[in-house]
Formats: sequence, C-alpha cells, structure tokens
Amino acid sequence: MNIKIRRAKLKDINKINYIQILEDLHNKKTRKFWKDKGFKEEKTFVWADKILK
Repeated sequence: MNIKIRRAKLKDINKINYIQILEDLHNKKTRKFWKDKGFKEEKTFVWADKILK
C-alpha cells in the first residue's frame, strides 16, 4: 500500500493541514465522505495520520 501525502505550504496557512490522499478509489471516496459530513481538512489530516501508523 503506497499512500502519498501532500501538505499545504506555509503561504496557504489558512488551509490548515490540507491533505490529498492519492492511492485508490476507496481513499478518494473516504475523503469525499469526510468533506460531505462537514469535517474540515484538519480532521482528514488526523484521520490519515492514524492510517499511516
């Protein structure tokens, strides 16, 4: 399983912990699910951080 993570640059500080998971359809669906439920990007970041451990 090869998960690639892209974090925001410091100039994008307003988009806290922006993360994009590029792996497979499942991860894209999961990210969309979190956004649809109203979670902010930092919640997605925390969720992805737990996956990697």
